[in-house]
Amino acid sequence: MILPAVRAHDLDGFLFGTRIRPDAFVPDPDRPNFSINNPAYTNWIRLDQFLMSWLLSSISEAMIGHVVRCATSHEIWSTLERLFATKSKARSLQLRLLLQNIKKGSSSIDEYILKMRGLADSLLAAGQPISDEELILYILGGLGSDYEAVVVNLTSRQDSISLQEVQFLLQNQEMRLEHLLSTTSVDLSSPSAHLTSANFKKNGCPSQYPRGPTNYRGRGRGMRGGRGNKPVCQVCGKAGHIALKCYHRFDLSFQGDSSSSSTPQANQANQAFVTTNTAVNDGAWYMDSGATNHVTADLSNLALQADYKGKEKLAVGNGSQLSISHIGSSQILTSKALQLNNILHVPEITKNLISISQFTHDNDAVIEFYSTCCFVNDKATRKTLLQGILKDGLYQLDLSKLCSSVSSRSKFFS
Repeated sequence: MILPAVRAHDLDGFLFGTRIRPDAFVPDPDRPNFSINNPAYTNWIRLDQFLMSWLLSSISEAMIGHVVRCATSHEIWSTLERLFATKSKARSLQLRLLLQNIKKGSSSIDEYILKMRGLADSLLAAGQPISDEELILYILGGLGSDYEAVVVNLTSRQDSISLQEVQFLLQNQEMRLEHLLSTTSVDLSSPSAHLTSANFKKNGCPSQYPRGPTNYRGRGRGMRGGRGNKPVCQVCGKAGHIALKCYHRFDLSFQGDSSSSSTPQANQANQAFVTTNTAVNDGAWYMDSGATNHVTADLSNLALQADYKGKEKLAVGNGSQLSISHIGSSQILTSKALQLNNILHVPEITKNLISISQFTHDNDAVIEFYSTCCFVNDKATRKTLLQGILKDGLYQLDLSKLCSSVSSRSKFFS
């Protein structure tokens, strides 16, 4: 802070010893054998004393003892420089360790980067400046897994990037995460948020799809329920309709009749997607008309992810409360990018489920079901975007182009 002011007054030569003190006396031009006072010396002393006073008023009382015997501003500056040289090295090491170990934690991106820039500025003041590239690496190293996609994207780039651009990208990711948390904070304890699988028959084949103004429809005999195999409602436990058609779906005070859903068929359907000792997730995705959110057991299926910090659990028909580990979203890379929003990561689920209602709403799509296959069509153009097959009574989608790998994540955020 002192040097800019000193240089502004053209006094830096006094500090660094380059402005040599003139002789106190010079020969008298009128009298060869006599000397007179040198005006340049008087001016030099005046400026040097002014600078000494400025320096002494700028240092702490604890340092005064080290410079009290100094006669010029240059001597004061040299003494202070030697004293701080050893301390600056230790301080520089300490600052670098802080840069390596500081984590973003719960701080905002702005707060985190401001803190890191402050440490970089302290290193500059200690005479050990670091480049913006080094600072960017320190910043990326302190980010959590929520920012993995951005980190991969930035570290794989061939061109250089400024600190301001990095801050902008991280702020953008921060806003994405905040939006994700706000849009997925559903109340899983209410009937409308329960994962309902009771609309599947004993063999796993969809027995009925809701009628009315929905964005999916079925054709062919594959959509007809077998006689005597009526669906059992997840909410009220009664046969003949599914949860999406139940009058009590949004009634939070309704308790339902637990005994009415205790038939062997209902219990078997309710447990269709809950982990057992022998069940293994096959990695495929299945259409589910009863699920209110997409659900997966594989965290790598989430291109954008965040730890789930809520207390709610996913309720299934057999009464089990399944823990939610993460929430996130992804994309299906077809000719039109299809969004999978509000994916719940539930490790105990044995099948990856796509909520038909959420999928058609988010993508403005129409799903046509046939006896052996199904098609996802663009609602406006009627172009087929995705095709599924009937496998073991369930409609399975080929999501090999799901944006979930590390390389795909970087493209997703670039």
